[in-house]
Amino acid sequence: EEEEEPEDKGRGEEKKADKKRYTVFVGNLPYDISQIDIMKHFDEVMKGNGVVSVRMLTDRGTGQFKGTCFIDLQDTVCYTRALKMHHTSLGGRKINVEPTVGGGGKGQSRMAKLSKKTSLISQKRKQRVKRESEKKKKTNNKNNNKNNTSS
Repeated sequence: EEEEEPEDKGRGEEKKADKKRYTVFVGNLPYDISQIDIMKHFDEVMKGNGVVSVRMLTDRGTGQFKGTCFIDLQDTVCYTRALKMHHTSLGGRKINVEPTVGGGGKGQSRMAKLSKKTSLISQKRKQRVKRESEKKKKTNNKNNNKNNTSS
């Protein structure tokens, strides 16, 4: 899918200068989900104003939703928050939220950019999971120590 430069929609002069797109790919969505449901899910962490648009991918022949979409986000903060929603549950399914580099196709330059971006996001996700795991272990150890001393 080819991406175009975003139009300014009255968000101020600083947005006109910023032509960068903040788009994520979302996969494994339920086939019966609506654009509104997707926006609500992502707006929960964006505090209601981060999603610019949701582009749901459909089969050209049948018009049926394919279970994937692109979400355009307002800025870098929203983009980062959206990526953190990887493997959250929506409509009873664990969704995939991945970075995009735009342009579509399988060109070598695009694939290299995408690989680099995906690798960086993957490293950050692993670090976050490790931190959360260590935090949980510390909490469990503190609770175990309290239980052992109070016996």
